[in-house]
Formats: sequence, structure tokens, C-alpha cells
Amino acid sequence: MTFPPVIGQQIQRNALPASNFSESALQIRIGDSQKKLATYIDEKKVVYLLGGIQKQAQYLTTLFIVREG
Repeated sequence: MTFPPVIGQQIQRNALPASNFSESALQIRIGDSQKKLATYIDEKKVVYLLGGIQKQAQYLTTLFIVREG
């Protein structure tokens, strides 16, 4: 899950969903599960989440998470 910047009422999306799946650090961590992940992506079984922090008042901050798509 990533926490992109929030400007006004909009979450700024700077990359496409799953764009980090090709990073070598992630590939090393998931190892042999790469084929399973690719299958889940193809079968649309992967859920993409975005989140951020919204300051509503001087001492009131809200953490939010939304499902993409």
C-alpha cells in the first residue's frame, strides 16, 4: 500500500497500480511466489489500496484507506 500526496480532496496518483511489482527488491522478497502473484493479477484477484492522511483541524488528523477500481 502506498500513501501518495493528497491535495485538496484528491489523491495524487503518480504511478500505475502494480508498477512496483517489477522492482528487484520485491521480486527477491517474494521469491518463488512470483508466478502465483502473476496468476492472481491475471485473474483480477489482487486488490490495490491507496491511503493518506487528511488534516481536518489543527489537532485532528484522519488516516484513510480506499480501494482502487
